[in-house]
Order: sequence, then C-alpha cells, then structure tokens
Amino acid sequence: MREIDVQELKDWRDQGREFRLVDVREKDEWDLVRLGGSEWMPLSTFQAEAPRLLQSGGTVALLCHHGIRSFHAGRYLESLGFSDVYNVRGGIDAWAKCIDRSLPTY
Repeated sequence: MREIDVQELKDWRDQGREFRLVDVREKDEWDLVRLGGSEWMPLSTFQAEAPRLLQSGGTVALLCHHGIRSFHAGRYLESLGFSDVYNVRGGIDAWAKCIDRSLPTY
C-alpha cells in the first residue's frame, strides 16, 4: 500500500484530483472533527462496508487519527484485490497541526 502525507493530500484536493477520502475513525471522533468531502466508514464496520469501495473503483485515500487504523483498513482492501489505495500518514491529527490549525485536536 502506498502512503501520502497530509501535504500531498492537500495538494490532491487543491488540484481537483479525483479520489475518495474515507475516514475510518469512530463516531465520537467523526463528530468532533472531520475533513469536508470525506466519507465516514468506521473501522468497526469496515469489513462489511468495504465492498462499496470495491464496486465504485477509483483511488481511495484512507484517514484516521494518526494513520494506524487507516493503514489496517488499507491492508484489508488490498487483501480483497483493491490496488489503488493510499494511507494518509499522520491522519487528521497531522492535518490539524500542519494544514488547518483551526481544527480541534484530541
């Protein structure tokens, strides 16, 4: 699985690159802070919901708090044969600290 950092994720968004940003954090985390345009698919239900990603195809970038849970979600997608998947290193915490400091951290 390939990885990108939050600056690369910002560049993708700024350039209008087509991809799905999937946030695998749990509901309490999602309710606290999220990135606009992201889709919520918590890791606790990820295996059941992952077929939606496979059906639609395209590039998927996975995001969590620090990049660990999203890494595991990406590995799961790879095990299903999905190849165009990226893990966002540092997660939303790095985004809030490096890209948008107006976002809360936890």
